[in-house]
Amino acid sequence: MRFRNLALALVLAALCAPAGWAQDAKKPHPGHFPLDELDILSRDELVIEINLKGPLLRLVAAATRGEEPEFADLIGNLEAVRVRVAELEEVDAKEVREGMGRASGWLDDNGWDVIVRTREDDEEVYVYSRDDGDEIAGLAVLVVDAAGGEVVLVNIVGNVDWSQLEKLAEALDIPQLSQTIPRDEKDPDHEEEP
Repeated sequence: MRFRNLALALVLAALCAPAGWAQDAKKPHPGHFPLDELDILSRDELVIEINLKGPLLRLVAAATRGEEPEFADLIGNLEAVRVRVAELEEVDAKEVREGMGRASGWLDDNGWDVIVRTREDDEEVYVYSRDDGDEIAGLAVLVVDAAGGEVVLVNIVGNVDWSQLEKLAEALDIPQLSQTIPRDEKDPDHEEEP
């Protein structure tokens, strides 16, 4: 009888536990930035949409480990990479800039740190990082580049290694991301284009 009560208690605990676990699973990673929920760009306006998550990132890490082990480590430590790109001529620039302002306000209000904030006539750039203890848990990059004719939104979720971020920027073809890396963290073997 005693074992039956113990078994019943274990079954009840197992049935109740997933509800608590499900709540934790719904809580976003500290480096998650709600790109889509802030209505900066609509899906119809996008020319590029990239959504790489855990298993796919680990597959990329495994595929590149032999040739680029440090890059594989960077990718393997990430939870997600999300990119949105739109052509500036296809969007309402005023609405996009207002959306960027809302996004910047959200980042400010939710514990993200400003790395770069530039507002000029032909370019608007916001780069934020989010710490989780001693590690960078996420990076958010928002760019309106009138000269290049693009709006670029990036969210990198997970443990970000500055020294490998330039390789990620090259792999995703996002030069604006590379420009945000602190000078002393850039790969010394990498030559910048003039």
